Amino acid sequence: MWGKDITAQGRYTSIYIFGGLVEECPEAALKYCDVFLPLFLDASNDECPTIRQCALYGLGLYAEYGGSVFKPFVREATSRINVVIMHFRARELENEHAYDNAVPALGKICQFHRESIDSAQVHVLQLSNLMERQ
Repeated sequence: MWGKDITAQGRYTSIYIFGGLVEECPEAALKYCDVFLPLFLDASNDECPTIRQCALYGLGLYAEYGGSVFKPFVREATSRINVVIMHFRARELENEHAYDNAVPALGKICQFHRESIDSAQVHVLQLSNLMERQ
């Protein structure tokens, strides 16, 4: 479902299905964390904005429902989210939805995994977003 010969639509569908499983059946989806989470992480920086959007939503779900299973992935997830939020074209129309899913994903990491995050990195992201909005 994620090979090199799979189209963007096929990759999107895979991520969408996996995200749906995490959202609807979080306990069952945690069993497949070692399969799903690397896909979400890789797809969070995909060249296709729709795939990024869906993957970032999935990272937020895992941050919320993943508990200790998500903990080893916090640093990597935060780093991947940082790439999306800080990208110089993050607020352009084609990237808008990915950005809009990156911000709450970061918020869920802060809310549910506070003890595992690099607070300095998160503060820089928060300040950067506040300055952009003014």
